Amino acid sequence: MTDGTRGTADMSRDLRYMEIRKKEAEQACKILGVKELKFWDLEEGRLRYNEHTISWARELLKDLKPSAIFLPSFFDWHLDHVEANKIFSIALQENNFQTSINVYEIWNPLPVNRLIDISDVFNLKREALLKYSSQLENLNYLKGIEGLNSYRATITGKSRTKTYAEGFIHCSTKHYLQKLIGR
Repeated sequence: MTDGTRGTADMSRDLRYMEIRKKEAEQACKILGVKELKFWDLEEGRLRYNEHTISWARELLKDLKPSAIFLPSFFDWHLDHVEANKIFSIALQENNFQTSINVYEIWNPLPVNRLIDISDVFNLKREALLKYSSQLENLNYLKGIEGLNSYRATITGKSRTKTYAEGFIHCSTKHYLQKLIGR
């Protein structure tokens, strides 16, 4: 949704990052088999829910008719992640759109209700994450994600067979809007 221009160590805006981040996303998605990407290019750190962004989300839902939506955590300290949830919650509510919502972890662990064993594909995930070299310069996301995914596998009690797992808050649109977002 955002342009990645605040990908600097001090979060100052650098327009060169817009193209760098797009190329990194394209390279990572190619590894993961994602065939189509949409970039909104809104200024990083300034994402807000408004008629413009809600309209984009509304059109995206109408065009794609997704059977599942994955959103960053609304518990994150990153304002863009919170705003992304506001944007999509309003678009979902206005369209009475019913789908599976999957909230994923980035900046902090969540009280997850779904764990997916990713042991067999973690090396592919690692390879895709390594494409984000501009972000890895400032913070070792790879180490953090590897630790979080290892932790998630361990707490299942099946760590002898699982080495990595991803955790999600998985719910229906109705539950997401009523219980989690409060709409």
